[in-house]
Amino acid sequence: MAEVWRFHQAEQAAMTLLTAVPEEPTGYGRVVRKSPGSPEVAAIVEQKMLSPEQLSLREINMGLYAFRTAPCWRT
Repeated sequence: MAEVWRFHQAEQAAMTLLTAVPEEPTGYGRVVRKSPGSPEVAAIVEQKMLSPEQLSLREINMGLYAFRTAPCWRT
């Protein structure tokens, strides 16, 4: 968790999520990047909603997030 927090702070990101690339990603939500190698996520697609093109994706969402909180409290 500390490494995710350090990365989040260094990038000054609005949101950071932890991902993994398991041997067998079946059953997990897949991370769709804006472009290959990009740090930016375009979508997280659950297994049952994957398109045929997305079935080969192996990067999964681990469900751990860090957020910049100030924007959440603006009214």
